[in-house]
Amino acid sequence: MVHSGADGRSGLVLFDTVPGGAGSVLRIATALDTAIRTALRRVASCDCGLETSCYGCLRTPRNERHHEELSRRAALAVLRSLHGLARSAGN
Repeated sequence: MVHSGADGRSGLVLFDTVPGGAGSVLRIATALDTAIRTALRRVASCDCGLETSCYGCLRTPRNERHHEELSRRAALAVLRSLHGLARSAGN
């Protein structure tokens, strides 16, 4: 989840939905640059419209109630921003 802080800066919040945690967040955090780069490549290469989404890029059965709100253009903007931050942090 992308969270806007009180200082106007955005942050990425990762959380594990498995009770007690399954360790997925830790694995993602240690390879965050790879996860962001992979997600960016997947969303950028999809051929659905920029103002929509599909099961090839953003949609899953778990986010079904939000399908009409999902936008590849918005996702690309967030992922590009995160990718730039990860690169400038030296990851």
